[in-house]
Amino acid sequence: PSVQVALRDDATANRFGVGAVVTARFADGTAQMREVQLGGGFASFDEPVAHFGLGAQREVAALEVRWPTGETVRLEGPFAAGARYEVRRARR
Repeated sequence: PSVQVALRDDATANRFGVGAVVTARFADGTAQMREVQLGGGFASFDEPVAHFGLGAQREVAALEVRWPTGETVRLEGPFAAGARYEVRRARR
């Protein structure tokens, strides 16, 4: 099982939040971090989505997003396995 997190940043020109760090926190106190990137190597392209493999976990307890601007937001779950979530930062 996995959880995917897509970012949409309407507050800046960086629409997909490239460079943001997404942290998935679990009920047992463990966590995983992913940086949103567009490429992983020479002439490659990765979809700008943070993908978290859950292993034995059934859900994510909370998500934290540290946007490239330094602003941080925490979203309380639970976020179910097998789903894709979108975190949107609104224009100010």
